[in-house]
Order: sequence, then structure tokens, then C-alpha cells
Amino acid sequence: MEKLCWLLICFIPLICNAQYSTTLRMNVVSGQQVSFVFNRFDQFSSGISKPGYTQIKISYNSVDQNGNPYLGSQGWRLYVKADQSTLSNFFGSETIPLDAISLDFEQTGGGGLSGTINPLTSGSPGVLIGEWINTTPDDRLNTASTITLTYNCGGPLYNLANETDGQYFVNLEFEVIEVQ
Repeated sequence: MEKLCWLLICFIPLICNAQYSTTLRMNVVSGQQVSFVFNRFDQFSSGISKPGYTQIKISYNSVDQNGNPYLGSQGWRLYVKADQSTLSNFFGSETIPLDAISLDFEQTGGGGLSGTINPLTSGSPGVLIGEWINTTPDDRLNTASTITLTYNCGGPLYNLANETDGQYFVNLEFEVIEVQ
């Protein structure tokens, strides 16, 4: 029993002191506020598209105290949500529901996700638009991804024929989290 106590006393600090460092950076390069100007009939009937409007760069690195890949970190996920439940005009008197927007996303580097989101949501945590889930230990070292977003408002997705012309906008919130 005494030997077991000495073993526990010697090894518990080693287990508890295991340290790691994860660096996860997100840079919204362009397009955190999205606005649409509707002032012609064809815009109300066909909708407006903003290809490649938002670009987000994410870098990720996870190492243990010896500089080796830290196996406890599995990667990251990126979420987007609107800061309000509608698109608003600058006077706040007219709104368009978030259902009118679809969002196409494409990720280069990393997991290579792509797809379409509709509707955009204002609820937490938001909608998953990018991720990097590690498949090998080296995937935890100095990875970089770019997520590009294209916005479509109106058209076949949502009939805007009864909306008032003007400029409508929505602010977007992006959150990147580590997956463990």
C-alpha cells in the first residue's frame, strides 16, 4: 500500500501538469455587414446576388509542451448568425424576413466544406459554415482555411414583390470554437 501511495504522489503531478497551447485565429477580411439595394423591378422579381462578398480566414495550431501535435484538440468549427431577426432599412421602418436570404459557402483548405444555408438564423449558436476536424496528428499544426460566402436575397427563394424599395442590411456575427 505504501508503494502505491508513493507512485500516486509521484505520477499525479505529471498527469495534471500536461500543458498544451492552441492558437485559433479568425479574421473577417470583408463583408461583415451585408446590404441589398432594391430600386428596380427586376431586382424585386429576380433577387440580388453578392458573390464572394464575405471572406473569412482561419488559422489553427495546437501543440503540447514539447511542440508536438496535441491530440486532445480535434479542430475547429465556424458558425454564422444574424444579429437581428430581419433585414432592416436604414430608417428601421421597413423590414424583410431572414427567410429571404440564402447563403452559399465554400471552404478552401481544411475540411473543404461547401453548401447552401436557408434560412439564415439569428439564434445561437448560429449555422455551421466551416470546420476542420483533424484526421492525422500533423493536421493540428499551422493549418489555414478561407471561407467564402455568397448571399442571395429574393428571387425564386422569396417573393419581394410587396416590399418597399430601399436599402436593407443585416449584420453578421461569426464565432469560431475549438472542438475537443
